[in-house]
Amino acid sequence: MDTGNSGLLVWGRKPLPEGVEAGSMPVWRMEDGFIRSCGLGADLRRPASLVLDDRGIYYDATTPSRLEYLLNTFELSPEQGQRGEALVSLLIQQRISKYNLVGRGNTPFVDARPGQRRILITGQVDSDASLKFGSPVIFRNIDLLARVRQWLDDEGINAYVVYKPHPDVVQAGRQGHVPEAEALKYVDRVVTDSDIFDCISQCDELHVMTSQAGFEALLQGKTVNCWGMPFYAGWGLTHDHMAGSAIDRRQRSRTLAELVYLALCEYPRYVHWQTRRFTTPERVVRELARQRARANGHYRDSGWLGRKRRKVQFLLEVIRA
Repeated sequence: MDTGNSGLLVWGRKPLPEGVEAGSMPVWRMEDGFIRSCGLGADLRRPASLVLDDRGIYYDATTPSRLEYLLNTFELSPEQGQRGEALVSLLIQQRISKYNLVGRGNTPFVDARPGQRRILITGQVDSDASLKFGSPVIFRNIDLLARVRQWLDDEGINAYVVYKPHPDVVQAGRQGHVPEAEALKYVDRVVTDSDIFDCISQCDELHVMTSQAGFEALLQGKTVNCWGMPFYAGWGLTHDHMAGSAIDRRQRSRTLAELVYLALCEYPRYVHWQTRRFTTPERVVRELARQRARANGHYRDSGWLGRKRRKVQFLLEVIRA
């Protein structure tokens, strides 16, 4: 019986169930957070962070989200600002990204000539919802490569350009593969097994549609060009190439520490799966760094058999709960 306190929890931007009208009850949307796991979601690695958003969802630029509201309105205390600064330092020190995959320690820009600007382009899964709702003009990897090359030529920029496809495309066969011969019409090199942290640290500038790699590049002090409207764009920290209502809604300039505090401390919730208790981003960062060090780049039970094992494990946990 509906007591008037009913609500609906929906994953991402999936449509409301049939028969449920918008506005008839509170709707919360859930998604992975920005510090996720050691390993890919496609490999069924359990997320250490989730967001629950009662206004929208962070990657949907067509409507406001709770994160956008926080970035527009939240006034940080001095202690919260200091926590944001400390978290930036911790993320860099521990080399933490969203998935924390360990690639080869090679140098993707080794062939760049002196004086060339080192440009990194990170790909995405072409069917990703963040592209549908956050990058309506350029939403395919091949189109991003072509557009960046055109922009560089128009600006007269002498650049060495590296393209790094998304690991879900490379390892899990998700939509968005660009044949290397096709990509090399627009870039100088394609890298698939380099560590994203190293790629970012060695570039001068990053170009993305809505990829979280842009957020991680901001942490490293890099210039970030956004061809879509990710959550970190529009706050005075990025070069934004897409016009629209989202850019008009984002009314404030934010420092990097403020963005990090609001996006990583205030917006998501974190779970420690061994203790099954809520935890903090700082503790999750340190735990993921330990997991990655123990794995030494080889995560246990990767591949088809590992995914099946995890499916059974998670099902048993639900039954026993």
